[in-house]
Amino acid sequence: MGNFSGTSTTYPNTTLGRTLLSDPTYVQLEGNKSQVVAWAIRADQKVHVLNQRNDSTVLNTTTAGNITINTVDHVLVIPESLSETIPADNISLTGVETALRSVQLPTFNSTTNQTGSSSLFDILNSQLHGFTFFAPNTSAIQDASSALSGLQSNTTALQALFQNHIINGTTVYSPLLAGQNYTSAAGEPLSFSFNGTGHFVTSGNVTAQIIQPDVLLPNGVIHVIDRVLTNTETDSGAASSAASSASSVATQSTSATAPIGYSATATLAGPSGSTQSSSTSHTSNAAPGVVYATPSLAQVMSVGVAVLGVVVGGRFVLA
Repeated sequence: MGNFSGTSTTYPNTTLGRTLLSDPTYVQLEGNKSQVVAWAIRADQKVHVLNQRNDSTVLNTTTAGNITINTVDHVLVIPESLSETIPADNISLTGVETALRSVQLPTFNSTTNQTGSSSLFDILNSQLHGFTFFAPNTSAIQDASSALSGLQSNTTALQALFQNHIINGTTVYSPLLAGQNYTSAAGEPLSFSFNGTGHFVTSGNVTAQIIQPDVLLPNGVIHVIDRVLTNTETDSGAASSAASSASSVATQSTSATAPIGYSATATLAGPSGSTQSSSTSHTSNAAPGVVYATPSLAQVMSVGVAVLGVVVGGRFVLA
């Protein structure tokens, strides 16, 4: 939905836009937001729809009135849960599932007003409505195995470490990270930068590179990183304030129609102090709509039945 003509980003820069998919069976984002789709130009100079089970590329673009139709070579897969996404992305994420299952956290269900305890994996898989998870890839988990093993007897520190990989209550896509600061679920600052070598996230004294941005989930987003953020500090007051702020923002209605992308004038400092100006813009005066369609109308109709509905239900917050 929205005006996307003339918008093109080169990976790892990505552009995202809101779709019509809002059926609560498939989407559980904060604030009843509809799902997004992400795309970028890859090294082959083709526009790819990102993080699909099948590598979907744009074959042809046609404008009809105020609608732009991008024909793609595969039916786009609706984002799947964390438990389904990890085995589908087995090179990057197999190591993180075991780590997440080892962390137990108290939870509060605002719908039932009940407290309980769940593994962090289960919380991210189905309980949170809106989150951003910086997921260390398998190599990162292996490299940090000694540090993680040393925390097994320190439940509080282990909880804090993994909470410092999460922005609670807010789904933040990669174009909205660079140059910004957020508060982790543990209450610690998360800062972000972008330079000629890529996108980076810093927590405490550890900086990791985002090596796979915008892995979409029904209830949030994952950015795969190349290091474990071994920050075990916490600030419960800051965490509570950030969660309350996210909850307040989520209740505000939104009708986003612009692409979620990079400003042509943005110049952002990287970890070493170097800068890079983005080469893309998210303003345009052309057609106000984009449709990703496959050559087969029957295939399009098979997934089109899922585009109606309104997200309902409670949301969980990390205690």
